[in-house]
Formats: sequence, C-alpha cells, structure tokens
Amino acid sequence: MGVKFRSKRGLAVAGLMASVMAAIGVACGSTETVVQTVVVEKPVAQTVVVEKPVAIEKVVQQTVVVEKPVAIEKVVQQTVIVEKVVVLTATPAPAPTPKPVLSAGSVTAAADNIFNPIGTPRFNAVQSPHLKLGFMEPPYRMVRGAGGSLQPQEWLGLGWTMGPKNAYVDVKIRKGVKFHKNYGEMTADDWVFSFNDGNPSVTPGATNDMGGDLAALFKAAEKIDPNTVRLPFNVFQSNWLERYMSSFWEGHVIYSKKLFDEKGAEGMRDILVGTGPLQIVKYEAKKEVAMEAFPDYWATPSAAKNVRVIEVIEPATRKAMLQTGLVDITHLPTKDRVDVLAEGFKLGPEGFLSEQAIAFGGNWWEKTHVQSGAAITRTSDLTKPWVSKSEAEDAAGWEKARKVREALAISIDREAIGKGLFLGQGKPGFSPGWPSTEPGFKDSWKYEYNVAKAKKLLSDAGYPNGFKLGWWVGPSGDGVTMAEAIGGSWLADLKIEVEYDRTVYGTAFRPSIINRSVNKLWWCGTDGINFPVTWPKGFLLSTMSDGGFMCGSEHKFFGDTFLKMAVEADQAKLKASSTAYYDELRRTIVQFGVVDVPQYPVYNPNKIATWEMLPEGKGVVGGLNSLFGAKPK
Repeated sequence: MGVKFRSKRGLAVAGLMASVMAAIGVACGSTETVVQTVVVEKPVAQTVVVEKPVAIEKVVQQTVVVEKPVAIEKVVQQTVIVEKVVVLTATPAPAPTPKPVLSAGSVTAAADNIFNPIGTPRFNAVQSPHLKLGFMEPPYRMVRGAGGSLQPQEWLGLGWTMGPKNAYVDVKIRKGVKFHKNYGEMTADDWVFSFNDGNPSVTPGATNDMGGDLAALFKAAEKIDPNTVRLPFNVFQSNWLERYMSSFWEGHVIYSKKLFDEKGAEGMRDILVGTGPLQIVKYEAKKEVAMEAFPDYWATPSAAKNVRVIEVIEPATRKAMLQTGLVDITHLPTKDRVDVLAEGFKLGPEGFLSEQAIAFGGNWWEKTHVQSGAAITRTSDLTKPWVSKSEAEDAAGWEKARKVREALAISIDREAIGKGLFLGQGKPGFSPGWPSTEPGFKDSWKYEYNVAKAKKLLSDAGYPNGFKLGWWVGPSGDGVTMAEAIGGSWLADLKIEVEYDRTVYGTAFRPSIINRSVNKLWWCGTDGINFPVTWPKGFLLSTMSDGGFMCGSEHKFFGDTFLKMAVEADQAKLKASSTAYYDELRRTIVQFGVVDVPQYPVYNPNKIATWEMLPEGKGVVGGLNSLFGAKPK
C-alpha cells in the first residue's frame, strides 16, 4: 500500500517500448494518438509505525494508435502520527556480492545542460544534476517494486528511528561505503558535514541546491555514533524521505568530510568526490563530463566502463548526433522525439511529466519570516506591471497588478499549444500541482481563453498599449518553443513585447532567485505535478523558502498553509487545506499553469543493449538519470 504519484514523474515503462515502436511503425503519417487519463482515488490508511517500506505505485502513460482511455489509480496515503519512538525500515538493498567484470564499452550521451562542477556543499547550487549524473548519492533510492510500485530502498542510509513527537529522525549509516579518490569510508561525520554545510540556517550564506529545503526541514545535524546521525526537524514533514532524501526528486547527497578537513571550503570547490558507481575523470562546464566506473563501489557497478555526457544546447544538433551515431542517448523536444522513434530509436524505461507553469518574479508581500518572525528585507520593483505591494498595504495597486497577471493568464490558448506544439500530448494546465484530471479539481481554477477580456483587464490596469516584460526561458527546449509562441500571441493581441532571457540557468538567473532580486517571468512548477495533492503546499511561494529556490512571490497565506499541512495527518483536512491553497493561488494569480507534457529520454538500441533506470521525478539533465545502468553492446 502507499501513495500513487502521478508517475512520480515515472511515466515510461519498460514493457511499453516494444509496443510503442510497433505502433509507430504502423501508424507513421496517420492521425495523432490521444491518450485519456482517468484518475480514480482510493484512500488507504497507513500508520507510520509499521516496519515496512512505503510503496508508491507506478503510473503508466501509454502511446497507442487508437483513442482509448487509460485508467490510472491514485492511492492516497493516510499518515497517522504516533507519538512514540519507532523504527522504520526501507527495503534492504542486496548485500554486496563479488563484482562482475565491467563492460569494456562506453556510453556517450548529450544533454542541453551539464551544469557546473562544484564540490563544496555550501557552494553547490547544482547538486541535483550531480546526483542524476551518478557520481553523487543520496541516503535512499526510490525503486520499482512488485507491480511497478515505487518504494524507498535502503542505500547509504539504512533503517531510521523517529523520535518522540517527530522531533528528530536517527538514521543508521551503511558501513563499507567508500569515497572516490581514496578519501576513505563514509561515516556519520560525512553526513553531519554534508547536511550542515549545505544548510544556510547552520552555515550562513550557503547556496546549496537544496539550501532552502534543508533550512526549513532540519536544524543542525548531530553525530550519535560513527554509524548513526540525528537529523532534528525544524518543521516535520511526512514526506521528508521521498522528497528530500531520495534519488527520485533531489535528495541531499553525501560529501567527504575528510576532503573538507584537508582542503577547506574553497579548496574542495573544484574537487568532485562522491560515493556513486561513477567517478569523475573530467568535468568541464559547458563542454563535457567524463566519468569512469568506480572500482571500489559497494553495490552493483556501472554497466559501462566509461560514460561521457556532452553539452549540446540545440535540439536539432542533439537529434542529428543521435541519428548519426555520435551519441547513444539524448533527450529531445516532443516533435523530434516522435521522429526518431519512427526511425527505430527507443524511449528510456523511465520518463517524467513536465509541468510548464509561469511564475511572476517580484511580489514580496511578507515583512517577517512566516515561521521564525524574523524581519525580512526585500526590494520590489514597482515599475513592473505585475508587481505590487501587499494587498493590505495598497489594495488598489495590488488589484491593478493582479489584473495584469490575469490578462496574461487568460490570453494563452492552451488547447492549441498542446495540440500544435506537442502533437496532442500536451494537456492544458491551470493550477501547478493539481491537474485538471485530478479528482477535486475545481472549474473555477481554470483560465478560459478570452483575448477580449484580457484587453479590457489591461486597459483597466492602465496598460491599453501593452508594455515590455522579461522572461527567462533558458537556451533551448520545449520551454523556449512554447514561450516564443505565447510571446508572439501576446504581442499580436495585447501589444506586450517579450524580451527573452536565454542564459544558462545557473549563471546569473538562479542567483537572482536566491537573493530575491528576480523581477522577470520564468517557468516554475512549485511542488511538482506528480506529487500527491495532499503533500504540503506553499513552501516555494512564501518566506519558508528564504535562502533557497522559490517561485517568484512571497505570501503569508501560502506559508501558513505549508506549516499547517506539514504536521497534519488527516487526509480530509489535508485535502481541504490544499483546496484552500489553490483557491488563493487562483485569486492572486502569482503563478499559473500552461500545459503538462510527458518527457522521455531516447536511446539507440543498436548501441545500448539494456538500460536500467531509477524512477525519475525532477527531470534535470533532460531526465538522463542512471547512465551507469546503460549497458553498451
């Protein structure tokens, strides 16, 4: 039993591949297939004191040649918090066995962004890509269980003990795990260093990829003994393992304390040492990551001896490189992916659902931190038409800015984008994190396409002749194509001129999010479309995320909602709080959805014999996770 994630971003299935290729071979040039998803909720009560893994069932998205509804059951986990010390265990990983001979072959992949090489927790703003590349590892893995279910598996972390009233969690650490480059065996010292150095509430100024999450979730980590670490909760969240400690989303990873003691924070910045099945040979930003199998890896070794990931920004170039055999694996926009599937290339066994949602940067409506009460200093650029002071400070100005945001939201033809740009695979999105197909979705959350009304709203707000706006879209991909289409319609219909920011995310744009100087639009999907709607909402739209990533606005209502949901166990109350959150999101329109699109990596079956992937949730590096599981022919 457990929570069924809407694919938990795992939309692809291994058994789907043969049928997809057969179908495309027959249907090439025929009418585009439409797959309908029917979601059925099944509440399942579960108490956290049982000593068994939380299973999360796999959702299957199929591509077929006829229009046919596919039923997808979503089981909603009910968590009952019991105030006593209990020990929870994930699925034990297999004991280490004699390592098989590594393949002599190599695997080459192409991604639109390989991010930057950063080896210090406090500086590592691109940690999750390092996890997905396979040289860094989190405490737990999310794996497929019986029937395709998702469940946590013991990995670097073993069983855990929850403290009274969920005050802390004590995690047992696996013995015998070695760091790369002869940096010794992993101990509790490495865990304490990794969690504390990346946590801005413990290490001021830390800009770790998960910094905001760590600060909200944990206080300073403590060493209990050489193989036990205590993680005291700042705010307990029932999804602490799946969301923050596993391979599925962006679980925090473990760094070497010995390396830090030897080199210091600055000295280890350019030294990449992890515990993964692959170790770094060369990592050159904007060019390539060269890795090799780690010979002392404690578990199943990399299937390939050498793995190389090169950065190729342009989708057309990645497509050509796949077709000509220059790369074995890549990711492509929807139209290009359909093309190469028709040529005999295959989908990776795991995919993810990409939620395309627009966030407005610059609405800082909180004066104090929603939890601590500490003073918060922000500077709002009130020259931006979508930015205002809080509703309490300036109701008239707030309403004018809201009308601008609504005008932009209702002047997008979501149906046309889903059908035209994504060949019918893109489904209209409105409320990020709660799809319109999900039970409980309210029609009042939709943004009906209405250009005439949008024009009137802009005129009422004082912008009858439009204005200019900045929109960070990144260098390439579906997001760029879609933004250009939307921007074109805004210009034609509303006289709004879009200035596209195509810079790489980590260079200048991400720092503007972290320091809260961002005043542009950008794609931001908050808490994830594939997570249960009863998971805590509001973290990324409030001061709860102070010091870390967020989605453009800070509103106390959202922070209060997060704090309320984080400690709630009753499913009905959680759903009511989530509904209230989306009511307020629709009222304020600080963020809105556009389309939801399935994404899959593709590979050359003439070069890759098999590819065992971990379930994917986040989609960084184009969803090319588990390259260590790709076995070359």
